[in-house]
Amino acid sequence: MLRSFAHLSHTERVDRLQHVARSALRAYDLPDAQLTPLRIFNNAVFKVDVGHGQTYVLRLHRPGYRSISHTRSEFRYLQALRRDTGLAVPEPVCTRSGELVTVLSRDGVDTPLHCDVLTWLDGTVCRLDADLGSRAVYQLGAVLGRMHLHAQHFTPPPDFDLPCWDADGLFTSVSSHQPGQVAGL
Repeated sequence: MLRSFAHLSHTERVDRLQHVARSALRAYDLPDAQLTPLRIFNNAVFKVDVGHGQTYVLRLHRPGYRSISHTRSEFRYLQALRRDTGLAVPEPVCTRSGELVTVLSRDGVDTPLHCDVLTWLDGTVCRLDADLGSRAVYQLGAVLGRMHLHAQHFTPPPDFDLPCWDADGLFTSVSSHQPGQVAGL
């Protein structure tokens, strides 16, 4: 019998999450990919190297953190943002059956969870407290401006469902965010 995720050490949690990630990749027809854990906090995020320059991001969503409809809506917005602005944003990858999200319920998973795959965008990590320089600040402002203009004119479809990240949505007991929780299965 498998122990509950909450009772595992950090190393055991990462091992369990990698096992679950491998199962998720089967739905995307990427079973032989190389997995690299990027973040095991709130959600579990893995870099997925397929070879030949093909790289993706796999996210295992913490149960109760967000719903499948939230993830689908996020993807629909990313698709619209890319289509309408030409900005480089990750693209959702569909499963073999054409779904944007897959749900896992199997050994090693305490609660069914949903997973998704996005295209990888190369880039560098930039600390916001670093001296960005006037050119970088200008570029950042230009991108944020394009995103804000797009958001102002975006008409969500009727089934569009994203949480509200206001003060209540972030910091009260009704928040699913609950920062600091470890990705749990």
